[in-house]
Amino acid sequence: MARLLHESGISMGGPFVQTSQANPAGFYEDAALVHLHDSLLAQLGLNEFLRASRWPWRTTVLAVAAAYREAMQEAITTARGGWKDPRFSLTLEAWLPLFPSPPKVIVCLRSPKSHVDSVTAIFGFVDRAEAERYWAHQYRRLLDVIRDYNLDACCVEYDALIEQPDTVVTELSRFVGRNLNSALLERDLRHHVGHVRPQHRQLYDEVLALSPQPPRASVEVARPASYIAEVEALADCVLAARLDWLEAIGSPEPHLAGGPTPAIIERTQAASSTYEDATRDAQAALQKLEAPPEFEDFHEETRALFDYERLSSAAFVLATRDSPGGAALQTALDCWRRFSGPAPFQRRLEARQRAFARATSASA
Repeated sequence: MARLLHESGISMGGPFVQTSQANPAGFYEDAALVHLHDSLLAQLGLNEFLRASRWPWRTTVLAVAAAYREAMQEAITTARGGWKDPRFSLTLEAWLPLFPSPPKVIVCLRSPKSHVDSVTAIFGFVDRAEAERYWAHQYRRLLDVIRDYNLDACCVEYDALIEQPDTVVTELSRFVGRNLNSALLERDLRHHVGHVRPQHRQLYDEVLALSPQPPRASVEVARPASYIAEVEALADCVLAARLDWLEAIGSPEPHLAGGPTPAIIERTQAASSTYEDATRDAQAALQKLEAPPEFEDFHEETRALFDYERLSSAAFVLATRDSPGGAALQTALDCWRRFSGPAPFQRRLEARQRAFARATSASA
C-alpha cells in the first residue's frame, strides 16, 4: 500500500527503513519517523515486540508524547505527503493537534490469522493468543480515535486489494484525490491468507465498515478430506525427522546434558540444524492451509506441535554454535525438558488427537 501511494506520486517520506529478508520489496517507512516512534514507545515501556497485556491507556500515550512534541512538530514540517508506520494505531491521537489539518487515514486490514502467520514466519515462534490480542488492540484503538475525532478514514482489506486490485485502487484513488496505478501492486508478495474466526468477526467488520460497501475478499476453505490428508502428510514428515533427531541427540536425556564434548557438539548441531529446517518447512506449509471451521482447534494443536519442535531444535543449534555451553546450553536443555522431551511431546500428541476426534465428530 505504501509503495502504491509513493510510486503514484504521494511521497511517503524518506530515506526509508532498509529492506529485509522478510520484506525484500521495502517497507516504505520514513526512517526518521520510525526512530521517533521507537523512542516514544520505549518511554511507554514497550519495544518492537509490543505486548498486548501492557497496551497503554490513551491518556498515558498523550502524557508521554508531550515530551516529544518538538521532534514531532519538526517531523510534520518536513513531511511531504503521507506516512506509514503500523504503530500509528497507538500514537495517532498524539499527532493530531500538531497537524495543520486533519489527516486522511487509510486503515490496512488483514485477518488476525494472516497477521499471526506473518509474524511467525519472521520470528519462528510466537504466542498466537498474545499476537491475536495485539491485533485486536491495534484496531480497537484506531477505531476509537477515528470516531472520537471524526477523521476521514477508509479501510483497504489486504486480500481484496490482491484479488480485486482495479476495483479497490479505483475506490482508493477517489479517497486520496489522485489516480493510483494498480499495476504497481506485487500480488505474489502475499504469503498468508486466512478467514476471520467468530470471536474477531465483529471487530473485523467494524473496521471494514470505515469504507461504504467495500470490496470483500473471498477465502477458499479446503474440504475436510483434502485438508486432513495434507496436514497428516506434514505431521508424518515432522515425526519421521524427529526420530532421526532423537537418535542423534539422545533421548530421553540429550547427550549434551552429560557434557558438551566436541563429538557430541558436532553431532547435535548437524542433527538439530536438519530438524529445524524440517520443522520450518512444515510451519510454512501449514500456514498456507485454511482449516475447515470444525478443524480449527486441530489446526492450532498441529501448529503448536511444529512451533515447539522448531523452538527446541533451534535452541540446540544456538547452544552448539560458536562457543558451546553456558546459558545457551541451559536454555536448550530447558526447552527440551519443557517442550520436546518424551512426556511433553506425548501430551501434545494426545491433545492433537483429542482435537481431531472432536473435529471429525462435529463434521460427521
